Parts: sequence; structure tokens; C-alpha cells
Amino acid sequence: IFDGAGLASFDPATGNELWSHEWKEGMPKVAQPMVLSESEVLIGMGYGRGLRLLEVKKSGETWTVGQRWASDK
Repeated sequence: IFDGAGLASFDPATGNELWSHEWKEGMPKVAQPMVLSESEVLIGMGYGRGLRLLEVKKSGETWTVGQRWASDK
């Protein structure tokens, strides 16, 4: 779910949050996240706020998400 707090992923069977990436800008998100590969998700916001490339990994039962880069161009 890409909302005012950022991007979050949930287990469809249980509804439990798997991971999240905070991006609070006080502006609406205007683009759907793009899954680029098994580990990369591109998110963007209009109004000159830019893009972020996230890297999502799973090790055992633990998920991690990190920002690989960000751009306001």
C-alpha cells in the first residue's frame, strides 16, 4: 500500500505487515509503485518530490527494505 505514510507490504493471507518504507511529505502519492525485479521497487511522487528506488530482501522470515537511491529530477 502506497499512502501518506509511505510504502508497506502485507501478507495477503494474514494481513500482517511484512515491511515498510516511510516517506512522509504531506503530499499525495501520484504514481503506482513499479516492481522492477524480485528485489527492486520504484516509487515516485509528483509535485517535485521525486523518485526512490527501494531494495527489498527476505532472509528466513525477516524482511528488510532499504533505499538504494533517491532523486528529485
